[in-house]
Amino acid sequence: MSVSLELKLNYLKRRENDISILLSSLNNNSVAEFNRIGHQLSGNAASFGFIELELIATQMESLNESNLNENGPELLAAYIKWLNINKMKFIN
Repeated sequence: MSVSLELKLNYLKRRENDISILLSSLNNNSVAEFNRIGHQLSGNAASFGFIELELIATQMESLNESNLNENGPELLAAYIKWLNINKMKFIN
């Protein structure tokens, strides 16, 4: 299935809201919220053909309470980096 450039760009813009939710979940040690966003992302990233995002999201989804503080910030940083790079690809 081919997804239009406009749909991809709109998807990327909507994903910016996830950043504040993920930051909040890290600050509140809410692994459930972090997992929820990861699950949502992994489910729809493949539909848009964003394979690298799907890999990041799958890791986010599989975090547990014992590794949230250790791996969560790194995954959030990878997500932000991916989002910024891909927004630039589709804007230019």
